[in-house]
Amino acid sequence: MSYKNRVLTAIQIDQKVRRIALEIYEKNAEESSIFLAGVWDR
Repeated sequence: MSYKNRVLTAIQIDQKVRRIALEIYEKNAEESSIFLAGVWDR
């Protein structure tokens, strides 16, 4: 297995970090919405 293909460019790293950050943000937003829906339900 060659490691040459595994080396990421700065642009690829930036895109990967942004995608992960967006996924975390969306997950937290979903959990907040569910929590608020539960609070309003009572």
